[in-house]
Amino acid sequence: MPLNSTALAAASRSHVVATLARVKDANPDAWLSAGHSAPHGELPNNWTAVSALPAAQLIEAVAVSIPSHCIDGWSFAARGLNALLAGDAHGCRHMAYYAQLRAGLCIMANLGVGLFNGINFAVDNAGAIVRIDPTKKTSRRGMGTHEVVWSALDDWSKNPVLSQSFLDLIKVRHAPLRDILETIWPGFISTATVGGLINAWGIDLKRGQTDRNFRNTSSYAPHALNPLPMRTATNLRFVQRAWRMFEPSGSAGFDNLDRFLLRRILWAQHEATNPGTPPSAGSIPAQYGNLPATIRGLCSQDFLVGNTEATNLEIIRYADAGTTPATPLQMLSRALMLLRTAMAFTHTSLSEAGVNTATGDLQVWLENYAQLRGFCSATTPLGDGSGLWDDIRVAMDDLGRSRLPAPADLMSWKTANNNGMPLITEAERIAVWSLCA
Repeated sequence: MPLNSTALAAASRSHVVATLARVKDANPDAWLSAGHSAPHGELPNNWTAVSALPAAQLIEAVAVSIPSHCIDGWSFAARGLNALLAGDAHGCRHMAYYAQLRAGLCIMANLGVGLFNGINFAVDNAGAIVRIDPTKKTSRRGMGTHEVVWSALDDWSKNPVLSQSFLDLIKVRHAPLRDILETIWPGFISTATVGGLINAWGIDLKRGQTDRNFRNTSSYAPHALNPLPMRTATNLRFVQRAWRMFEPSGSAGFDNLDRFLLRRILWAQHEATNPGTPPSAGSIPAQYGNLPATIRGLCSQDFLVGNTEATNLEIIRYADAGTTPATPLQMLSRALMLLRTAMAFTHTSLSEAGVNTATGDLQVWLENYAQLRGFCSATTPLGDGSGLWDDIRVAMDDLGRSRLPAPADLMSWKTANNNGMPLITEAERIAVWSLCA
């Protein structure tokens, strides 16, 4: 069942972003207007009922889903990490897929597209609701969530106009990708190449549909008949390295990861403009001095042309892998890449909506969330969120010591003193401290 590409192309962020201001200094129970027809964020399950609702209520539902989908995605990733370190390979794949799915829902909501379990629509520039899946008179519901998310993301990435929003919404040290690319290649960022740049950022959207099939196996098939071998030492190394990539660096940034993703983007653009030539021979070194000082402080010229640290990060290599069936680490890596993008989109939208996360505009919500998850207590408040990383730094040190010597099996590691559990699996912390930045 194909999407209506023309309807999807009508999507506009403006009305959703303006409505997102409702989350400022408010508990979630006040994010929707009083008397909203869907107080729990779940729209009626047929188009006849939805069509009778005011457009403003539908826009509200899309807007307030953005921060929730974002943090919920990280929560699923956390449960995936927990399953990984419990030796539950299928549980890890199941949770990793749902982390991907929530990231996809968050990304599309940031773009002005609402996906609500068969009720799928775009908000156009005039604030009107436009259905994006087939509109047969006999159809009271559209495509299911698991199908429409990947179809919509894929369609978006291939649309030369819509996909341009990616370059504006992703920022590295406050600089939009568009500005960085145009500094190096003035006037040469072709709309036709943006889809390739999205893929270069680490988002292989085609994998989402494939990972869904692997999730089905993990969710419904007998696990004993579908073994997924895992190695304890490999899993422990992955967890430790993944955390290093998400060390906070201000403004929802992750310098340790972002500089590698930025280099991939630049190399993809270089290949499009100078096919077959090494990055050291093109516009990257020629224009390096014109890049913002913050970017030059993040990435040396030698790094950007591949003279140093030429090997990609492990998490990126896993995300790129096309092994069949997909391993838990591959699916979890793809989830983390999508969540990093969802966080970037969300942070930009919040900023445009006038929600200043750095001054605590989401503190009312996040403080309660952090207490519920056991990250802080009423006597030790969340503050600016920096304490969440301090906890993880200690847990990482413990994890590192527990890996040496390499444990013979999972039982040996689990019974080691101070192995970093349970903090080392609490990936929701990443969302909380990012939304405090």
